[in-house]
Amino acid sequence: MSSSLRRRVGLGFAALGALVAFAVSVSAYQFTLALEARLVAQTLDTELVDYIARRRNDAHALPPSSQALRTWVISKTAKPGDTPQWLRELDVGLHRRNVDGRGWFIEVRDEADARFAIMLDDASIRVREAKLRRFLFVAGLLAAVLGGAIGWWLAGRVIAPVRQLAERVSALHPEQPMAPFPAISRDDEIAWLQEAFFDYQARLAEFVRREQAFTADASHELRTPVAVVMGAVEVLRANPDLTSGQARAVERIGRAAVDMEHLIAALLRLARENPEQTSGAVLCRIDNIINGVVEHLAHVYANKPVRVVVEAEPAEVKADCRLLGVVIENLLRNALTYTEEGEVRVLADEDGVCVHDTGPGIPEAHRDRVFERHFQGRPGGAAGIGLELATRVAERHGWRVELRDPGVRGTHIRLNLNPVSEFNGPQSKS
Repeated sequence: MSSSLRRRVGLGFAALGALVAFAVSVSAYQFTLALEARLVAQTLDTELVDYIARRRNDAHALPPSSQALRTWVISKTAKPGDTPQWLRELDVGLHRRNVDGRGWFIEVRDEADARFAIMLDDASIRVREAKLRRFLFVAGLLAAVLGGAIGWWLAGRVIAPVRQLAERVSALHPEQPMAPFPAISRDDEIAWLQEAFFDYQARLAEFVRREQAFTADASHELRTPVAVVMGAVEVLRANPDLTSGQARAVERIGRAAVDMEHLIAALLRLARENPEQTSGAVLCRIDNIINGVVEHLAHVYANKPVRVVVEAEPAEVKADCRLLGVVIENLLRNALTYTEEGEVRVLADEDGVCVHDTGPGIPEAHRDRVFERHFQGRPGGAAGIGLELATRVAERHGWRVELRDPGVRGTHIRLNLNPVSEFNGPQSKS
């Protein structure tokens, strides 16, 4: 961030230097041309005035003439062929034009009996103008480079405290107080930023303390009643006097208790700050996990004409088996919930899991939002945290949940367990 800001400031100074140099160069060049024209006009006018004065005294006085200077006298009685037509058409004053491939300054002046024109070759003036243009270009380039260098140096001086403050903040733990930043005056903007960080860190530390207290309390206060409920379910299952309706109710209670246990475990692990605290990685048979999830979710599609097909390789994956099961369960539960008839196919190998269904699919407008918390895909549909929770658990473990275009009716969701390499998913055997 600091180097990027420094680069922008340096480029800004360079651009400002180039802009100022360009404006000054253009102004200086135009001023030089105007001054040059005035000096040439004065010089030529002086020569003409001197020649006209000498001509009054001596009608045969020779006009000023040299290799770079020519003089024309156009009398009112002169024949048209005596002087060039373009010279006759010039107005009184100073002109600059090319004649026979050479550039000339031409001063035209009228007297009572004739028109006088004096021409000065501008070759030497053009050379000086070219030198001036090169000088101004080099000066502008140097100004841009110098401005960029000054900007780079100043930016480094200005953002050095910001960079040091950022380095200190990035190395902080939420519970670790930040030491005051040395050599910062109380009126400095960096000091104001530091005070804002101090205030924010204090509020963050208090928030972390409350979260840690909540996590610790929830871990005990939520798991204990769930364990009691599951124990009661086991006792009720052993009761031979239960009617079929009561037995179904007990099974529903048992499934809900297991779901709650898994959800609590996932949420509590996600509440930990460091991802490595959630690892608990061991070798898991991915086919066993999927078969267990399918068996656990049998009640979701028991009353629907839906067939679940599992094509999972007996591959071992190093992961937290319980949380991997939570992710797969949420993906499969979502597919079973929205598929009213047809088939849900689960394909898996050591690189990941693919879930295909023949449900209504996900509208294009909702594809970017299906992983948002409590997003409701359709009126009356479920608005839970299933896919969002699966995504968060996956991200914590370096996995990735991907929604792909199925190409046909339905939905295709993939859990990529190896995002480093391109995962196209296992192929169906049928």
